[in-house]
Amino acid sequence: MSIYGITYILNRQTALSNTIAAIWKIIRNTMSKAAELHMMRGSAESEGVPLYLRVAASLRTRILQGEWKVGEHLPAFEELARTYGVAMNTIRTSVKVLSSQRLVTSARGLGTRISADAAPLLHPELKVAINTPQSRLSPEHSITMLVNRDVKTLSDDLDIGYAQAARYRHIHKVHNFRGVPYDIVTAYIEKSEFDRFPKGAANSQTLMRLLQEQGKTEIASSRQELTITHADPEAASLLQYPLAAPLAKVRHWRLDSRGVVIYASIVLYRSDIFVWDITRKGMSDQGPDDEVMARRAGGSRSKPEISKKAGK
Repeated sequence: MSIYGITYILNRQTALSNTIAAIWKIIRNTMSKAAELHMMRGSAESEGVPLYLRVAASLRTRILQGEWKVGEHLPAFEELARTYGVAMNTIRTSVKVLSSQRLVTSARGLGTRISADAAPLLHPELKVAINTPQSRLSPEHSITMLVNRDVKTLSDDLDIGYAQAARYRHIHKVHNFRGVPYDIVTAYIEKSEFDRFPKGAANSQTLMRLLQEQGKTEIASSRQELTITHADPEAASLLQYPLAAPLAKVRHWRLDSRGVVIYASIVLYRSDIFVWDITRKGMSDQGPDDEVMARRAGGSRSKPEISKKAGK
């Protein structure tokens, strides 16, 4: 299995969340190194991005994830050059970028140290929001709405052959915590489901939370796919994040009993903030989507209109 991507499917009969949590822990522990090597080889996302910026983005992620504590020395330039397979001048230029971002301080003869501004960004409340998207957002969270309109189909990146509903509400927004953007959400909600949401609710709560509270269609199965990508100019701007820095990309589909997509989304997370941490009691194999379905069991059900594209 590639370290860059993993897919799992959760339904009432099969819930692999415990296994996936364990695998993600391995990915988490090695993601920085894998991202470094991936960026050094080049990719579609990083094509045209100067090498020193790719190295700086990788180092920034490692610093903000706490690989080196505040006050500790960054490894010697010679060691970094060997690790990344680049010239010493490239490392020097990359460190200048980190210095301009106030992540490191340098002094002749004293080396380069991690500055106090480089304290890891992950907060327990933010960790909950990332790992439990149906949880209620606190007042410290805010949402920047970019797109909120009706559409007829899913985007090409989410159209992977599942039957589609006749209409969707397309939402494109950024989630912020204490003023810092941490993810970009591009989502499609079946139109009749979205119309049940309180007016303006998508501007203050997660769509998963609203689906759990307001949705009427029974969700029969759910699929998520996690891959590692890099920040293009638009993502870098929206997330206030370096160009070509690693991002966690999660695609998500929720289907009704007929296999029609009720909800689909792509979420891009800053990798210096993202942690996937799922804990289960005992040997339970119940996944997060099973829990949502269980809470809604017994409610009235509806069957959204199917698009003419269904079954294509």
